[in-house]
Amino acid sequence: MEEDKNELISQYENFQGQTSERYIDYAFQDKNSIYHYTSVEGLIGIITSGKIRFTEYSYLNDSTEGDYIFSVLKSMLNNKISYDKEFKDKIVEHIDKNDYYDVYPDKDMKYFISCFSLNSDSLPMWNYYSKTQGYNINFDFYDIKQEIKKIHIKYYPNVFFESYTVLYETEIQKEFLIEHLNYVYDVWKKEKSDFIISFMLNYLNSIKFAFKHPAFQQEQEVRFVYKVKKDFFESEIAKWGEESLIKVKNDYRIIFSEVPVIDVPFDKKFIQKICLSPLNKSEQARESLDSFLKRYGYNAKIEISKIPLKY
Repeated sequence: MEEDKNELISQYENFQGQTSERYIDYAFQDKNSIYHYTSVEGLIGIITSGKIRFTEYSYLNDSTEGDYIFSVLKSMLNNKISYDKEFKDKIVEHIDKNDYYDVYPDKDMKYFISCFSLNSDSLPMWNYYSKTQGYNINFDFYDIKQEIKKIHIKYYPNVFFESYTVLYETEIQKEFLIEHLNYVYDVWKKEKSDFIISFMLNYLNSIKFAFKHPAFQQEQEVRFVYKVKKDFFESEIAKWGEESLIKVKNDYRIIFSEVPVIDVPFDKKFIQKICLSPLNKSEQARESLDSFLKRYGYNAKIEISKIPLKY
């Protein structure tokens, strides 16, 4: 029986890899740039520290973060999608009970996320993340990815790393889920075992941050995710402090809130360009930024947003 289960896992993991490659794996063609929109304070923090910040996911701006993938799945199952009622009921039951086969131990993880955009000059992003007065920082995806993976290598198997292209369009999200449902349904009809259902849900839980509500579609997001085991998160090794992996920052939007973060150092040459926002176009702003960057040893090109915003 265990051999049969292992064979099912192997076959489904192969299928997972194929669907991930087509939907959520980040594949560049002619460019390899990603952009981090930030405020003046955010830019100063990144440049002076030489670090990229990962924030514990529950403090991000999307209130459905982490749960959205299962709300889409349950909605599909409730809308008379053509599977046996028993099959659909079992999926919903497993979701509601948070009952997943734990091949990927994601139920025992803390998640930390750092967000970037594929859009180099987006008015909604300027408005939301930099209040039209900020900057976006142009990084090379592969350079940053390799730097970020060093934390995973150093702390493995207590820290894992993944990167995704985020899916926003409801129809694309449904296509992705239908492919998995069809695969699992065929296996379930033959095996009549809940195992394959719980294994599918475990996989979907492991990539849940690749799904976001369509309202955030303008972000065109690529995200990096650290998964930190909860017992390690609470251990002396990772204990919050100056030299630890996990630190805290004060979030004054939430009274008495200390937000867990991970700060990851990067090579200064990884910043290729910095773009000034649509309302930050003066020559003085450009010269001040250039002086600030050189003071901290950066040699990034400075550009100005092409959006003709007056106020």
